[in-house]
Formats: sequence, C-alpha cells, structure tokens
Amino acid sequence: MQQPSLFQKSLTKIWDIYSKDVGKSLIHLGAVGWLFGALAQVGALAFNKKIDKDEKCFLFPQEIADGVINVGLYYTICQGIKSFADKCVDKGSFIPENVHKAYEKLLSNKQLFTTDEQTQIFGSKKNITGALNKVTDSGFVKKLSPAAANFVNNEIKPAAAKMAGWKNGIGTIATFAASVLACNIITPYARNAVASKIQNMTGKKTYYDYKAYGKICSFAQSKTFSKFKI
Repeated sequence: MQQPSLFQKSLTKIWDIYSKDVGKSLIHLGAVGWLFGALAQVGALAFNKKIDKDEKCFLFPQEIADGVINVGLYYTICQGIKSFADKCVDKGSFIPENVHKAYEKLLSNKQLFTTDEQTQIFGSKKNITGALNKVTDSGFVKKLSPAAANFVNNEIKPAAAKMAGWKNGIGTIATFAASVLACNIITPYARNAVASKIQNMTGKKTYYDYKAYGKICSFAQSKTFSKFKI
C-alpha cells in the first residue's frame, strides 16, 4: 500500500484543523492576504525607478505603517470578536434548544459518572462545548461504565455533533461581520490618521504624484475604501 506523501499529510492536517473552525481559516487567510499585499506594495516601491530617493524616504514608512495597521487591526479585531462569540456559545448564551436539553440531561445524570469523571467533564467553569466534547470523546467513552457509555452514545453524541456545527457557523458569521468592520471602517480610519502624522512629520501632502511617477502597484479597490482619501 502506497504511503501518503508529506504534502498529502500536511493537507489532511490543515483540513482537519480548519474544517472544524471555518472562522479561524478566514482570519488566517485574511491576515496572510493583507501581509502579502503590504509586501507587494513595499517591494514595488523599492524597484520603481520613477520615484526619487526623497520621495521614497517618505513612502517607505508610509507603506510599512499601512501594512502593520492592515494586518494588525484585521487580525486583532476579527480574533477578538470571534473569541467573544465562541465564549457566548460555550456558555450557552445562544445555543439550539435540543443541545440545551441534552446538556440538562447530562447534568441530571451526573450519578452515572465517577467523581473524577465529573471533574473532567464539567471542570470548574460552565463550558457546554467543552463538556459535550469531553464526554463524547472516544477514548473517554471507552473507560465509562456500560450504563454511562450507553447514555452518552444515545443521548449526548447527537447534541455534541449539532453543537460543533452550530459553533462553527456562529464563529464564521462573527468573523465575516468583524472583517467588514475592520476592513471598511476601523482600518481605513486608523491608516489615514497615521498617514496624516507621517505627512506632518515629513512635510509631504500626498502619497506621491501619480502623473509624475505612475502607480506603485495596481490593485482593484472597493468603492468603500475609495471614500477614505487624505
């Protein structure tokens, strides 16, 4: 039997991680996209011979600052909002009714589990997702008594699967909303504020003269971003 290559193993690992948390994949891919965009701008600026050295002395910190702001704010805002949404789901602030009922059944059947097993399932803080994941883990179920294992397989496993899909969906929606907020409102405002400070320090009033030098790097720009001009 042919063994999977390292590349195939890597793809499988990536799929296992991101298929269960699409929101995380959106955050990471978005941050990487912003990073490569910033590198492209700085690289194009460095190799553009039409721009003189004095102009580049202003443009380099400008483009680097833009890149740091784009990547940093995008990641922190999206990750912060997604983490908040995940915690709300974990605590049961908004979960499907059948998941809530299954968790209540789990609580009312604590006697099926040993004291040590109860500690592992419920921990010190309320975390419905963590409890459902722990009690339905195959390795954990194998160690349970027959009565407890039968209860988990019949009553809890369907709810755990439903909860996993629900949390994934909520995280994806939260990430999408956060990305819109970050990309279209907060990041442009912060970028313009920093650009204004750099312009005041250098005495420059514009990024550069497009007619004299041409564009550094041409990318399609959304109509929303076009409203944020200095």
